[in-house]
Amino acid sequence: MKEKAKQRGILRAEAVATKVRQAMKDILVEMTESEDGNPRTGQSVTEALLYERAGVHWTTLSKNPETYGGLLAEVKEWKARLNERKPSRENERRTVAERLNDAKDLYDRLLKSFQFVELELQQAEADRDKMLKKLEVAEAALEMERQNHLQLQERFRLVEASNVFNFPFSQDQ
Repeated sequence: MKEKAKQRGILRAEAVATKVRQAMKDILVEMTESEDGNPRTGQSVTEALLYERAGVHWTTLSKNPETYGGLLAEVKEWKARLNERKPSRENERRTVAERLNDAKDLYDRLLKSFQFVELELQQAEADRDKMLKKLEVAEAALEMERQNHLQLQERFRLVEASNVFNFPFSQDQ
């Protein structure tokens, strides 16, 4: 009786292997025809899709590694080869999402940099205005000093040119 049970187990394992391999071929044909990922969703092909197509529950292979270990390794290798040929749309979406996040980060950094430069510009303009006011005050003071100097020169010229002599203040003469 044990021998008959073993024979039935072997036949069942062969039937499962045949179903899984046929499902692998069918999926490969559909993908070749549609030039897309998963024939139903356009994403990566998963083991769940394969087992669903084969009519086999995923635990049949994963819970019986003694019986289906070789087939399970074959399925994983097939899936890896298949999905490396065609990038999944999920990965493409993730890539687009990553690009979008990178663009947002770059935009935020540029905006902060722009705001910082704007503040520096405003500070520089304020400093320039202060310096211009100081320059105006200094120029006005310089002009006043020039005027005073010219007036003094004129007075000295008049004093030197006049016929009036200075009286000595000392009694010694």
